[in-house]
Amino acid sequence: KWWHDKVAYQIYPKSFMDSDGDGIGDLQGIIRKLDYLKDLGVNFVHMYVAWSYLQGPDHTFDSKVNLSRMEQLDDIISWCMERDIHMQLVFNDVPNLDFNNQEDGEWFNRCNSVFYDEAVRDTVTEFWRMLAKRYADIPNNYLSFNLMNECDPVDDANYVWGLGDAVAAIREATPDRVIVADVHTGSQ
Repeated sequence: KWWHDKVAYQIYPKSFMDSDGDGIGDLQGIIRKLDYLKDLGVNFVHMYVAWSYLQGPDHTFDSKVNLSRMEQLDDIISWCMERDIHMQLVFNDVPNLDFNNQEDGEWFNRCNSVFYDEAVRDTVTEFWRMLAKRYADIPNNYLSFNLMNECDPVDDANYVWGLGDAVAAIREATPDRVIVADVHTGSQ
């Protein structure tokens, strides 16, 4: 399997590298450090991306994204491919959730809402559909999707209800895409 010989590095963009001097890491900062990661022997990047970052500073509860930020993500994936680094996109929040402005516990409750709130589930599905279509031509050895991370584990029924449509949307655009869902615990 292609992943057996990978040396992984986990990136949380907000704390990784600040490229514009505002004190918050960003996607351009990651691009600046990809050669450094490659020199370390890294060939698998597990990168967290916040939906709200892709939506931009004036995000609303819909599936619209900020095109310049999407182009930055495109650049990172392209740079990784040029350096033979696999990128796993990991989303650890839901659309319209600003991690920096959440009360303790509210962030987790909102992330978990994909498993019980139909509007959140549908918006998450549309985001994954958009990403799957955008990156449909990228082979699995360069890109995989991690549906959600950091939420409370869920049982089979809630997992299928919350993320089943997102999986179907991804499969529709890219039938063979590697999909990871590490909040799923199986039957309880």
